[in-house]
Amino acid sequence: MQVAVKVDYAGEAAEGLGFTRDLSPAGLFLKTRDHFEVGQTVDLAFALPVSGSRPLRASAEVLRVGAGGIGAAFRRLSARDRLEIARFVREHAAPEAG
Repeated sequence: MQVAVKVDYAGEAAEGLGFTRDLSPAGLFLKTRDHFEVGQTVDLAFALPVSGSRPLRASAEVLRVGAGGIGAAFRRLSARDRLEIARFVREHAAPEAG
């Protein structure tokens, strides 16, 4: 799901603030100019853009690196947080054209 969510991140070689471009219960794409390598672990903290959302924390593995950021898969994310992301994506996904 395409969404802009502010994400605090900390990895082996970089830490800072970025934004997601895509979010799913499996992972996200993080827009960042910092350098990451495939296989690195990055710790993430973010809140979904809905009223009353609490901070979510996850550990993710970098699966791909591109000019605009990194694609990362959640490796440590509580079941409760994974369900919260799934619910958010389901409720806010644009209807398919057709």
